[in-house]
Amino acid sequence: MKRFTLVYVLVLNLCPLISRAQNPDTLWTLKLPGGGYQKTQLLYLIQTQDNNYVAAGLSYTEETQEDVWAIKFTANGEILWNKTYQTDISQLWLVERTRGLAELSTGELVIFAANQEYNHYLLFTDTEGNISDITNYIGSEDPYYVYTGIATDDSNLLVAGENSVYVNINWRGHSWFRKLDSSGNMIWEWSLPPVRWQDRFTCIGKLPDGGFILAGSSDTPTNSDEILLVRIDAQGDTLWTRRWGTTAFDRPKEIVPTPDGGFIVAATKSYMSSFKGLLLKLDAAGNEEWMQTYNDYDQDEIHSAKPTLDGGYIIAGEHKISSDPTRINFWVMKTDQQGNKIQSFELAEVSDFYINRGRSVLQCADGSYIAVGQTITDGLIVKFSPNFGALGIEDDFASHSADLVLNEPFPNPFSNSTTISWTTKSFGHAVIKIYDFLGREVRLLTDESQQPGEHQVIFDATGLPTGIYCYQLQVNGAVETRKMILLK
Repeated sequence: MKRFTLVYVLVLNLCPLISRAQNPDTLWTLKLPGGGYQKTQLLYLIQTQDNNYVAAGLSYTEETQEDVWAIKFTANGEILWNKTYQTDISQLWLVERTRGLAELSTGELVIFAANQEYNHYLLFTDTEGNISDITNYIGSEDPYYVYTGIATDDSNLLVAGENSVYVNINWRGHSWFRKLDSSGNMIWEWSLPPVRWQDRFTCIGKLPDGGFILAGSSDTPTNSDEILLVRIDAQGDTLWTRRWGTTAFDRPKEIVPTPDGGFIVAATKSYMSSFKGLLLKLDAAGNEEWMQTYNDYDQDEIHSAKPTLDGGYIIAGEHKISSDPTRINFWVMKTDQQGNKIQSFELAEVSDFYINRGRSVLQCADGSYIAVGQTITDGLIVKFSPNFGALGIEDDFASHSADLVLNEPFPNPFSNSTTISWTTKSFGHAVIKIYDFLGREVRLLTDESQQPGEHQVIFDATGLPTGIYCYQLQVNGAVETRKMILLK
């Protein structure tokens, strides 16, 4: 282990370009100018404990090539800080790579980084983005290559990638992971021999029980690259290993636990110059439940996928239209519980040759979505409305009357129960029904005659899963509907 305290930090005083309400799906779009062609990009996104957001990636300047880049911003798109970092000020020309982003329980941020000399670093920052420590935990002389990192529940760190081992005059790539303390010292590590030539881990998901699910690529005699899946407990012991593949090269980009105990995998399969994004749903034992691909006659890659409050999924990636090979669009898509497309959004720059990519996406507590990525020269952040991908239950049901006023629920979002209130100006029969995201009735709250005036009822959501729900009030032929979000 090597430990350094020298780091170069550049505060970017760039003027971000923010636009709002380009269409009904987007709330705002934030472009952060870069300094070079196809270099500036945001790759990772997290929500911090103070309910703000941090994105990390790469920023390009003529003087320093590619540097580690991080930006903190609010839910309204206000930039709190915007900084780049270098691990070696004596070699400003070194190309830096960001491999991951995490927040510790202390609020301190950790950026996992590497440079072109194969040194791997932990960059620790305070809540203002200032470096508090930097550790070179794997040097260029060590045969380890880190492709992903994550924080553990005990404020330690887990990194994973590939361990190169020389066997019988050949190099073999062993899939490998290591637990580190907050100073970068190794606590334990495991290495799994490859099936044939090369296995490697490229993404990690943290499980509710303190364990982890690791995913990567496995070179097998049947397929050149299959998806390698390994579940470990909090001590690093392997619980099971699975491999999944098609006849193409299958490479996972992100793996995330789902509320039912299973996993969703964002992946890309490729053969020669053809790419196809796929969404893979696995059960708790790593067995396939379903698999979906999209845009049959075009090409795409999916880089990120997350479960959503309504039981579906949100993905981010890039879509290339087959009729125009120069065009790659920033792509976000909402699916239902089986991965079927509900709504798709694409953003493209207007130029003779343009490239836009979505790299990471998450859903906020209020039901909205934030995705990060890149244009051909700029970092890109887009916030989507909570209604993005909704099935339009309100539009199907709603009619309005001056005699009936239905209020927003309070609180909303809610965890166990919320209060629904309304006012009527005339005597009538009131019926309140609760519907899930797919429009199915799940509760009947009220079915009785009522006097004019103010009324309220408590909706107890016991037994219902986390998600988006609608409640509908009918009085004397008038119908009003509102949306609410259940968080557990």
